[in-house]
Amino acid sequence: MNQAEEKKVKAIRRIGWVAGLVLMLILALAGIEPGMSAFRQAAGMQNLLQAGENLTSEEINNPFICLRDGETSTRALVGAGNISDEYLRGAGLCLAGEREAGMAVLKESEGESNAAVQYAAGLSATDPQAGADALAGMDLQSEALAALLIDLTGQAGIDPYPALRLLAQVANEQPRTWSLWLKGSSQLEEASEWREALAWLEEGLAIAPKEARSSLYLRIGRLYETQAEIRDFPVALEFINLALENDGWIYPADEASAHMYRGEVYRSLKDEFTTEQAMAEFQTALEMQPDHYWALLSLGHVYLYDLKDTGQAESYYRQALEVNEQIANAYLHLGDVYRERGDMEAAAAWYQMALERQPDWQAALDRLAEMEGK
Repeated sequence: MNQAEEKKVKAIRRIGWVAGLVLMLILALAGIEPGMSAFRQAAGMQNLLQAGENLTSEEINNPFICLRDGETSTRALVGAGNISDEYLRGAGLCLAGEREAGMAVLKESEGESNAAVQYAAGLSATDPQAGADALAGMDLQSEALAALLIDLTGQAGIDPYPALRLLAQVANEQPRTWSLWLKGSSQLEEASEWREALAWLEEGLAIAPKEARSSLYLRIGRLYETQAEIRDFPVALEFINLALENDGWIYPADEASAHMYRGEVYRSLKDEFTTEQAMAEFQTALEMQPDHYWALLSLGHVYLYDLKDTGQAESYYRQALEVNEQIANAYLHLGDVYRERGDMEAAAAWYQMALERQPDWQAALDRLAEMEGK
């Protein structure tokens, strides 16, 4: 067999494989029995996938397509128009950016459980309670519904918050619900929407079971501690104390971090708390989690910046390096140790190592510039 014939065979096999995949997807999604209608359906699906530049079979299989953001695509609309099945056509319209039209098709679909789920989930984008009522009215067990909602929160381009509210109703006691709720806060924090993140966490606290509240309290306290726009150390301490008093953690490691954060707040409130109180919190965090990088770093800070003990500070910073040599912070503060000792050459070398791990880190650049200016 020559090279041209080999390419032709491979192409035929590839086409057959793709066609088979598409056919299996259609059969699974729409519950179509094998036959000519399945082939017509597969052709329609293939048209839709080919028409939409960014459409994938995974997206079409997502039961929350109508919550997805997207611009109108004429080519995708043409593809959706070639599909006779109402569920797939409605889903295709939503994927094409025509959410209202897609929802209308899904609403009118009869006997299609996928379409009913799509429509109910789509309702929750504008009316979470209506979406919850529609989903609750379906013959879905809470475990199945929770699985759908959990899947939704991980889908790119979809607003997770309506789904998380529904999830909190149907799977309130599941730890996974509240880990996803915290993830929802993280998305807001990454966008520097601090007040929105606080509101989201406070909304969660109002409905969370006791077993999840400590981690929510802790996250609120951490925001008040670290974010300049809303910084309030006494309020941060209040929430961290609530976290430790409640003793209901989503993540077991959160308890050690709570002690570490409380120690940091003690250091910030020097008029009210002693250095010894802060150190006791850091030590407690280490007793609970001996490889806690940030607790080791915090103890180094106390010895270097508060007690001026460079020997003990260096010991804790080097222990932090043993835990994780890729994080830049310990290198930076080891530079401070050597600068405090007057060894500028060694200090500069540590700052450079910090920059190797976190290029353009302003704190390290400022220290180097300051040393060069002297």
